[in-house]
Amino acid sequence: MRRSRFRLLLNLLLLIFSTATAANDSLYTRFSQELDTRILQTRGNYSVSDSTLHLQSSAYSKITLRQLPGFEPQWKRDLGLSLTSTRFLSRNFDLLFELEGSNFQDQEAPERVQKGGVSLHPYDLRPLTDGSRLVTGQNSKITRGVLRGGVSYNRSTTLRSTMLVGGAYDEELKGSGSGPSMRGDFKLRPIDDQNIQFGGNGYINLYDDRRYHDLTLDNSIVRDFGDATDLFEASWRNRRSDIYLGLEGNIVSRVHDELSLRNRLSTPLSEDMNGVYDLDFRRSNVSYRGVGPGESRENDLVHRLAWIYAPSIWQTMLQYNFAVEDRDYGGTLTLGRRQELELITSRNSDKDSLTVKLGTEKRRYDSPDSLETNDRDRLVHHAELVGGRWLTPWVYTAVEISVILDHLVYIKQERSADNHWNRVIALRPIVQWFPADGWNNTASFEVLANYSVYDFESMDARSGIRSRVFRRWSAADTLTLPLGGRVQLSLSGRYDLEERGRIIWDDFVQDLSDKARVGFAATHLEYIFLSRLLLKIGYRYQKRVEESFEQSDIVLQQNQTDRTYIKRGPSLRVQTLFNRSWRLLVDGDFQTIDDNQRESTETLNTVYVTLVYQW
Repeated sequence: MRRSRFRLLLNLLLLIFSTATAANDSLYTRFSQELDTRILQTRGNYSVSDSTLHLQSSAYSKITLRQLPGFEPQWKRDLGLSLTSTRFLSRNFDLLFELEGSNFQDQEAPERVQKGGVSLHPYDLRPLTDGSRLVTGQNSKITRGVLRGGVSYNRSTTLRSTMLVGGAYDEELKGSGSGPSMRGDFKLRPIDDQNIQFGGNGYINLYDDRRYHDLTLDNSIVRDFGDATDLFEASWRNRRSDIYLGLEGNIVSRVHDELSLRNRLSTPLSEDMNGVYDLDFRRSNVSYRGVGPGESRENDLVHRLAWIYAPSIWQTMLQYNFAVEDRDYGGTLTLGRRQELELITSRNSDKDSLTVKLGTEKRRYDSPDSLETNDRDRLVHHAELVGGRWLTPWVYTAVEISVILDHLVYIKQERSADNHWNRVIALRPIVQWFPADGWNNTASFEVLANYSVYDFESMDARSGIRSRVFRRWSAADTLTLPLGGRVQLSLSGRYDLEERGRIIWDDFVQDLSDKARVGFAATHLEYIFLSRLLLKIGYRYQKRVEESFEQSDIVLQQNQTDRTYIKRGPSLRVQTLFNRSWRLLVDGDFQTIDDNQRESTETLNTVYVTLVYQW
């Protein structure tokens, strides 16, 4: 039986490829190496068409080799193939064939023990057996294949439908099965009303006593009321997957059912103002048949009102959202309320741009369980300003400002000690300079402050303070300049100052615990050989110095260097430019790491080799 299936598949592939007359597709291959992992990826697309046939095929593969110290090599393989063939029979009918296959395999890697060696684990003093050796990874195997054939019916723009039947095969470590398979879809538009559309698609695969399916139905209706327009959309999706659970291979059915409804009414309120009202509803249920974690339910109801005012280059939007979130996860009930008010104003012209966002969001989570202590309210205020202006034809300035005030309050007394504010303030000015053609200099500065302040704290001991502060000051600069011909040089640098500590917000006193200085510099030289080959050589250097503060009897605080981290090394890029049909890209970073918290210098080499071929 398997031999006859293989012959049928082979004959189908030979028939399809023998009819190829023209092709325009690609082959993508990439090899990457980083630390202890090597990955080889390949993707291919192939298609042919003529007056009677259209063929579309794709394939992918991903092979991963992971070599951890002290373990045997761990292999992982992921393969996939899909083929679709359409034979045009008449104006309305087409003959369809499709093939899908996938294979995933993960191999467990045992601990490597040299012949005559002694295990390093104290508990393993008994004779070494396979069952007592440590392992990394997990043995897993899934092989699936589907072969279907059918017809497609097309009637202008009013009706399109497809129906295919065939067989499916599934093999896993805990069992295998085969059975019938069906797939179909349709899209209907009544002749008398082009604003109404119905559609659906789905598949069903049976593997003996297991079943996989994914079914979807959707429709949309558009109606006009004078200048107003109403859009109604509805969709329903049902998915089922029968999976093996436990060591004994018991079968558990997971069924996910989801219904979504959406209505949008938009109407002009004046010549420059529009109003929009959205009403969204979503219901999602996940249930298990057999042994499982239990049933879960999610219900969402969202109202949204928006006013949009857009005269000339200015645009202003004011919106209000109200949402109800009902959650039930295995008997754990949560009822949420969310309200949001937001104002967005923007201006765009040839010389300047400005965007201002102001918003307030309130969230509330309640549970009907009197023993639940996680009931909480959350209030978030946020403000953002992004603006830019051309001072001269060669100087552009911009500024970004953001403020977030986040207050979390627990309702029950048992959790009131966790009530806290989180305040985030950021300021980032930017200056860009274009002194000549090909020259570009960008400088930016950033100040970031993050304060986490608890409403209630134990002030008896300084160790009981949970309020924290994090601040960072950054300066970055990037310069790109041509050196003549096809040579270009780029220089970039960045310097950060960071500090962390505890804070007594009421007294506005801080107790720093550590700080860090981070410096980064990089340079790259880019050269194009005769418009055929791009060569980019660079060097990167990064240094991070971390210091901590400790109490002393003589000095209130003194700092000491805890860690010095240095990463440096060259980088290389080679890219072909002479042929559009195929391209080769090689990227490599070769870096050494010196860390005073480690005994020896480490190397971090990353290599990417990418080949793209189009024909």
